[in-house]
Amino acid sequence: GESLLNDGTAMVLFLVAYAMVGGEEHTAKSIIMFLVYMVIGSWFLGTVIGATFSSWIRAAGNRLEHHSSMIQISLTVCCAYCSFVFAEGVIGISGVLSTVASGLILADTIW
Repeated sequence: GESLLNDGTAMVLFLVAYAMVGGEEHTAKSIIMFLVYMVIGSWFLGTVIGATFSSWIRAAGNRLEHHSSMIQISLTVCCAYCSFVFAEGVIGISGVLSTVASGLILADTIW
């Protein structure tokens, strides 16, 4: 858990440093706002996606059928990919932190 948070935080700090090296000027306030936007936005998105997939996994939970376990496993994997792709590709926030948050929600609610 800790290494994933460290990786996500390092990626966010890298984006700040990369923008500064690229010639963009930032104030302390803009850097703090960017960090807050990335971290809070990533955790919020991960929580929403994790809760959504958790409800879908519970809906597919018929323990008597072999197909329901395959559906649950597929939804769990899709949750991670959807969280990362939507965060990084669509919104532009940290996909790693979003994936960690959605995984924590799934681990808490479906086990």
